Amino acid sequence: MSSTDVDEWLEQTTNPKKHVIAAVRAVVLSDGRIEEAVKYRAPAFLHGGIMAYFHWSAKEFASLIFPRGSEIPGEFETLEGDGLQRMMRFVDVESVEAARDELLDVVDMWCSTR
Repeated sequence: MSSTDVDEWLEQTTNPKKHVIAAVRAVVLSDGRIEEAVKYRAPAFLHGGIMAYFHWSAKEFASLIFPRGSEIPGEFETLEGDGLQRMMRFVDVESVEAARDELLDVVDMWCSTR
């Protein structure tokens, strides 16, 4: 479910990767179970709590942080990190498209365990 707060954030941000953030947003929101809001000064995706949020100050890539990513079952090539938190990085819209299926699988696994 799209949020006007996130629409406004995208209009106002000066982040050079906002077009990449918008592309990730479109993929994640294609799963109808996901809601969004602005949290931690950037768009966040919600289902049974915060699933993921963008690191607002990353400029070289759009960094999607999964604060409880270790709880997402399965093996995912583009989901980086150890400890509790995981991250996906997208340098351009093409990288979003290349990771689209895996991103949707991550979203599905998160939602099906909540």
